[in-house]
Amino acid sequence: MKDTISQRKKDKILDIHEELSFAKNFKPSEKINATFSELVAIVQNTTTNHSKKILNDKEIRLIQDDLRKMSSKAESELELFWAKRALKSSDVEKMLRAFPYYLNYDKMTDIEIANMQLCKTHGNHKALFVGSGPLPLSSILMVRKCGISIDNLD
Repeated sequence: MKDTISQRKKDKILDIHEELSFAKNFKPSEKINATFSELVAIVQNTTTNHSKKILNDKEIRLIQDDLRKMSSKAESELELFWAKRALKSSDVEKMLRAFPYYLNYDKMTDIEIANMQLCKTHGNHKALFVGSGPLPLSSILMVRKCGISIDNLD
């Protein structure tokens, strides 16, 4: 990989993977949050051209599955942490809005709703979220925004 931007990002991803490999768990903590935030920032701030180069790299391909599994565990731990906080809160709405990725979920929900509205076959949509996680924020937002019936399966 000759592209220096892609190379630096690839090296940082490898460093993050190595660091996470030594983590005892992925429960939210200052260190875990910072490490995953750094990974998210790399993903969000990488152009398609650089992404293709990085994802096609042999070393990255070797760690992709492992990194996805770690990210999935960390996301589940983060959602569980915030779900517990919300359940204990006297202001659940305020607590949900404090969730670090609330705005991302809000934007994704708008996209999902727009796609459902493209369906001209019928108007009474029901949804099943498979793998909704401990904090089914997408479902909560979707019910609030368009009032459809949703079942969550985790």
